[in-house]
Formats: sequence, C-alpha cells, structure tokens
Amino acid sequence: MRRFFLGFMVLLLSACGDPHADYACDDGTSYSITLTSSKAIAVLEGEGVHSELMRVRTSTGLRYRGSSYELWIDGDQIVLKTAGVARNCRVK
Repeated sequence: MRRFFLGFMVLLLSACGDPHADYACDDGTSYSITLTSSKAIAVLEGEGVHSELMRVRTSTGLRYRGSSYELWIDGDQIVLKTAGVARNCRVK
C-alpha cells in the first residue's frame, strides 16, 4: 500500500512541477533528487555533490547516468553507484 501511495504522489507531483525527494542511505549519507518535468534529467545533490544525470532505458524503474554517477529509482528506493560503490537508499 505504501509503494502505491508513493507512486501516486510522484505522479501527482509531476503534474504540478518537478518531483523532488530526499533519501537516506544505508551508509549514513543522504541525497536529494529532483527530476525534470519530462523526467529526462535527474539532479543529484548532497554530500558535496551537484550532478545532472541523463535518463537511460531500463526495463523497470527509472535509470540515470552521468560522468561519475549512476542512479536507479524504483518506488521509494534508489541505488546510487559511484566509483564501483553502490549505496542503497530510501525516501526519508
């Protein structure tokens, strides 16, 4: 039920403007992600990072890639990968 509600909220927010969410990761780091209204670009911020990631094709969820970061968004969870290290994060 929670996943359905969060998905509904993302759809509702995307109708109102750029969707934004804050994430807490298993390693204690935290990040904010803002998607453009077309969801073509994800802006990643936090822990001294400001990076724009471009959307790439995937079979499930949303996936973005930049020069140093890779991001998978699936419901209320993300996987953020940089320098071979993957962080598992959840919506705060």
